Amino acid sequence: MTRGEETEIERVWRRQQLSVAECCPKLFHDIQTAIDEGRGIVMVMNLIDAALERTPTSATILSAATMAFDQMRARVTAEERAEFLALVSGVNRGALSAVDVKKKAFELAVKHNAGSLLEATYFDDVRRLVEGSV
Repeated sequence: MTRGEETEIERVWRRQQLSVAECCPKLFHDIQTAIDEGRGIVMVMNLIDAALERTPTSATILSAATMAFDQMRARVTAEERAEFLALVSGVNRGALSAVDVKKKAFELAVKHNAGSLLEATYFDDVRRLVEGSV
């Protein structure tokens, strides 16, 4: 493998990492460590599967949505940033659902063509919600 080539496990991880962070932040860090240490693909895939079996909480949904936003922060306008942060504040006050923040992150990813986010599995549930409301 030449420098700069992405391995299969890195491709899988890139697509799954926000979904894993949303479901189980502890396993997110364990998986990243396993990849960094060159652990086998079977071990890493088992950890990913175990993480995705967990049920996300409001806090983990909000954390992952913020991670997604951070990946496109340079693309958004000051107004969009302020709106996103107001939604986060609304969740922290108990006035909004963390899913509202995730939906906003999805809208921004679409608007700003954030390719790697849109190729990831993270927004699959939001896509289903959007498709169901159309």
